[in-house]
Amino acid sequence: MEAVEFTAEALVVVAAARGPPPRCPGCCARAQRVHSSYERRLAERPLAGTKLLVRLRVRRFFCDRSRCRRRTFVEQVSGLSERSRRSSLGLKTWLREVAVELGGRAGERLCRRMHLAALRAGNASVTHGPPVPARNRSITRTSPGTANGLAPGAVSPTQRGPHLPGRRLGQRIAMPGT
Repeated sequence: MEAVEFTAEALVVVAAARGPPPRCPGCCARAQRVHSSYERRLAERPLAGTKLLVRLRVRRFFCDRSRCRRRTFVEQVSGLSERSRRSSLGLKTWLREVAVELGGRAGERLCRRMHLAALRAGNASVTHGPPVPARNRSITRTSPGTANGLAPGAVSPTQRGPHLPGRRLGQRIAMPGT
């Protein structure tokens, strides 16, 4: 941390990343040369009801391996920043929880009251994460003449395939016992 500044609307923490040279995300080789440095502005969780902004100076490094597709990359501060993000990881967690629990206008009002930098559109982007694998509960009509022990045209809960005729894709079908 280099300095703390008080402005009319926020508390600003000025910091610089000073760790050892990071590894290239493309080939995991340790960086040896600095390309340049620049300042990132990260919104952080509020402190005592005041907006908190982190001005973080980060370095861009060269990847010297000829086989690596990345020529340059930027160091990330563990637990604070990640690539292309304008808010800290802590604030991202808070916004995800608000978006999941409240969402929409209610989430926007809560974020405004808590001095969190987020709008409804921003809340939607926070909830996107890695895809959750779907359970194998799709049901289809069996075609006549199949040798699966069911009557022709019967519904099988384990068979995968096209959707039921007359129903839209993704429409839930009530199954007994579920």
